[in-house]
Amino acid sequence: MVKAMVGFGIPVEDICKVIENPATGKPIDKKTAYRHFREEIESGHVLATFKVAKNLFNIATGSTPQAITAAIFYLKCQGGWSEKGKAEGDAGIVEPPTEIRIIGVPGRGKKEE
Repeated sequence: MVKAMVGFGIPVEDICKVIENPATGKPIDKKTAYRHFREEIESGHVLATFKVAKNLFNIATGSTPQAITAAIFYLKCQGGWSEKGKAEGDAGIVEPPTEIRIIGVPGRGKKEE
């Protein structure tokens, strides 16, 4: 439960308010939370981020209608993509290249002697 709450972004101070000390019947303090739940507190956010990133990556590399949006978002966040140079009123439409040539690729085309 603690790991999930940390993963959802709930501050440790707030998590303490819902964990009752069985001996006193009162909420635990932050020091007690770290003493008993250090691993969960330190790893909860990382594991939640991993699960979301994994899901986003699966969507972005899939073939669902959401794949393009997910791929663009992923590449903007992780691949350094941006919308720089977009003029006001420009819909962001870029004309595709009319011709693509592959040149100087070793192992393609003519055999080396």
